[in-house]
Amino acid sequence: MISLKPLSNDLCQCPRCGSNLTGGDVLITGMRNLLDASCEPCRASYYADLPSGHAIFSPVAIDKYTGEVFDPTNARWFSAILVRSVKDKQPEPVSIAFHRTQRHPKIVLLNCLDYLYGHCLLKLLNAQYYIDHRPEVACCVLVPKQLIHLVPDGVAEVWEVDLPLKNFRNWYISLEQQIRAEIDARETCYLSVAHSHPHASRYDLNRFTKVSPKPTKGIDSSPVIVYVYREDRLWGVSLTHQTKNISNLYERLRLAFPTLTFIVAGFGDGGAFTQGIVDERSTCFSLEQEQRWLELYASADCVVGVHGSNMLLPSGLAAHVVELLPEDRLGNITQDLLWPDTYTTGNEALYRVRFLVGRTDLHDVRSNLVASVVIHQLAAEQTFTSAATASLLPVDDRTGIFDTGPLVQRASEDRLTQLRIVRGYRSRLLQHPLTRLGFQMYQLKMLMGSAMKRELLSLAVNVCMATPRWYSIEKSIKRLRAPKGSRSL
Repeated sequence: MISLKPLSNDLCQCPRCGSNLTGGDVLITGMRNLLDASCEPCRASYYADLPSGHAIFSPVAIDKYTGEVFDPTNARWFSAILVRSVKDKQPEPVSIAFHRTQRHPKIVLLNCLDYLYGHCLLKLLNAQYYIDHRPEVACCVLVPKQLIHLVPDGVAEVWEVDLPLKNFRNWYISLEQQIRAEIDARETCYLSVAHSHPHASRYDLNRFTKVSPKPTKGIDSSPVIVYVYREDRLWGVSLTHQTKNISNLYERLRLAFPTLTFIVAGFGDGGAFTQGIVDERSTCFSLEQEQRWLELYASADCVVGVHGSNMLLPSGLAAHVVELLPEDRLGNITQDLLWPDTYTTGNEALYRVRFLVGRTDLHDVRSNLVASVVIHQLAAEQTFTSAATASLLPVDDRTGIFDTGPLVQRASEDRLTQLRIVRGYRSRLLQHPLTRLGFQMYQLKMLMGSAMKRELLSLAVNVCMATPRWYSIEKSIKRLRAPKGSRSL
């Protein structure tokens, strides 16, 4: 914890000479926790990041008078936000709604304000540590309205700010003044370090979401698969392409699981999906809709979605995860995932979470590949679990050996279930119209010689026109297989 009252004199160092900055004031302006202080040897004054949140690893300082920026880790995205906020301070009033039974004299303040939803949520997860391990101080959470329903029981005070998340990049003068008044009114005040990626052992996600992962129906009945939707980072080159990919994914999955429940959940409303897809999208935030989504994630056998903060809660609640990862986000891999069980082994984690890497727009991640991953992930789950947990079975005290009878029987049943699902999928896939079309087009390509260009042109015209495609394609194949003398072009 960082002591704000009384103010510690070694919180920040001069970026030029390394001396401790002195005579400072604490400024919490939005997402930023700053120290307004001076360096006597250099005769300079700075706005310097306090070591909290992302500033633990990427602290930034700005000379108040020259505007020089000190960014030792070259975190340009982070320093640029501070530069803009310093240059353009917002004078409009911002109110804080205080939810508390009393004003506690000794507090630790957890600032969860950020312009990205995922950053807000990850900071909020730090609250559990103070609730469980630091009862001598009251935990106060400064949180956006969008996350108010995720504040866990045990938080002493909730300071709610109702602004669009993107606005928390700004420096709000009125917000800074209200927070400073609250700090001054306390006997003791600390600032939480608010780790940007808290370890899974430090939180229990169920205490924040108030929902628990539910036993899934199982692949033998009707698996529930949720696509986590967003429109600002697409699966494909356009919104239309993404809609088509999602619909094709559903069609493929239905070949393996004819009675599956396929749900699309998230913000947006662009495009119409194939009949049979349950559309749970929304265009605006509401607590009721958010709670509905949490219930869906908790009941899902698998969630699928593009990398981003939209995957945090789904990944922590669903049984399995398939993430579509753009190549420009490879450096952020796993940062958008939450882990429901800290005792998960490495191979169990790899089985539960799959990454499919593609180009920046993910146009090369085909729906048939995504479907294949999901199908095999669900179909082989029991077989994998049997093999992974066999060594944990009890040993007979008298003989000193495993009782392998039940294990062998269960493994045999699981393997048969896996084979039935996968073989059924492949069989139905061969009968699927799109698959048949692709196979017959491949046959044409193999049979066609250089002298058959006119036949190819005729075929292309037939496919593009309103004439029956199967008749035209199958007739062309028969022509190509006929003896040369009997061909009529």
